[in-house]
Amino acid sequence: YSVGKERRGPAEWKEFVSLFASATVTKDSYVWYKAMGKEWKRMSDQPELLAAVRAKTEEDLNSLETENALREVSAIRMQRFIRKWLAQKRDAEALYDEQEDIEAFERAPTLFIPPEEEEEGSRA
Repeated sequence: YSVGKERRGPAEWKEFVSLFASATVTKDSYVWYKAMGKEWKRMSDQPELLAAVRAKTEEDLNSLETENALREVSAIRMQRFIRKWLAQKRDAEALYDEQEDIEAFERAPTLFIPPEEEEEGSRA
């Protein structure tokens, strides 16, 4: 392949597709491979090669988009899990505090004696 007037390469297929995806190699770039003989040609003059590179680029982009979407879904699920866990923890702590208050109240000595019971007890 060429970049401007500079010939570069050889490049493996995966690298060549990456160069096309990054626009380092375009349809106007000159390319060469063994089956072409000695002549370098514009990629646009090689419709099979151009179609194959475009298809592979599209496939890679779709795969990347799918991978990113899956990561995003995983992150959202993790956030939901953490929020739910934190809410349950807060609820459990509140319940524990409430239970602790009830137990403390039940353990406390009775300090209040209604006046009616007090009068009846003093008459006896």
